[in-house]
Amino acid sequence: MKNRKFLLLLLIPLLVIVLASCNAASAPVEEADVATAPSNIPISTADHSQFEELKKPFETGPEVTKACLECHNEAPEQIMANIHWTWDYKDPASGEVWGKKGVINSF
Repeated sequence: MKNRKFLLLLLIPLLVIVLASCNAASAPVEEADVATAPSNIPISTADHSQFEELKKPFETGPEVTKACLECHNEAPEQIMANIHWTWDYKDPASGEVWGKKGVINSF
């Protein structure tokens, strides 16, 4: 349980960024951008501006995270499984292993 709380505390800033990008994704898209965007990748699966629980003002980042996790309840595990957090690289010269998955502060 302690590790899960720690994990959620680490994810708060990342989830705030994701929420902000979702808001940016709902902005009008210029026609030139649409022509170059891949057609098989949706901008979003939902119009978050339509959710009443997101229409209130948020005072802090953790409040935003809590609201996000009401629906996106598997987000912490999904984020920690993506390439940003799981990449590693073994330096052939030193044998040292680099990457985010083996360090404590990996922002």
